[in-house]
Amino acid sequence: MSENYILLRDRKVKTASSSIRSVYSRSAEIEISKGELLVRKGDLLCVIGNESVTFEFCTESDSIAPLHSVLYNLLKAIPIAMGRFRVYVTDGWMDWGPGVKKGDEVYICVMKGGEECCSTAVVRYIETITRGHPGTVFGVEITDSRYYGCGTSNGTFNKVRYFTCPDNNGLFLTLASVAKKPE
Repeated sequence: MSENYILLRDRKVKTASSSIRSVYSRSAEIEISKGELLVRKGDLLCVIGNESVTFEFCTESDSIAPLHSVLYNLLKAIPIAMGRFRVYVTDGWMDWGPGVKKGDEVYICVMKGGEECCSTAVVRYIETITRGHPGTVFGVEITDSRYYGCGTSNGTFNKVRYFTCPDNNGLFLTLASVAKKPE
């Protein structure tokens, strides 16, 4: 049984955590947004990144879905719950995302002249990056010559080299910012 889950519906829960209970009540009711990542700890689910928010685990719930470790790490890199939810429910994203390999061509969005443009890129790195940035990210190199120089990196992030490409031709992106290139 998976220990990691994603919340599929906004949910009001009575927390089991004493750290946010009111002085006047035995439990506090809070709202948790769909897309939040959860981890099972015994009979409780904890919201990732806010372990003080816990609530009772229910296996029959249709408001949570189990995640294997690869999917969990891909979603964990997306910082906003609604972004994680969008990726999870969009057809195909969870199917092809775990299969992306170094050397694969993908579509990305880049800014050029204040406008967002679609470009091709090649995946050069797939893994976690420095502390403080949880989850799996994609290091990509822009391959469309019209958008050379629209990146933010040369394969280095926070003074650590993850791959090599020309200056301002690389980007570090989450699964939410990468799309499969049709074959």
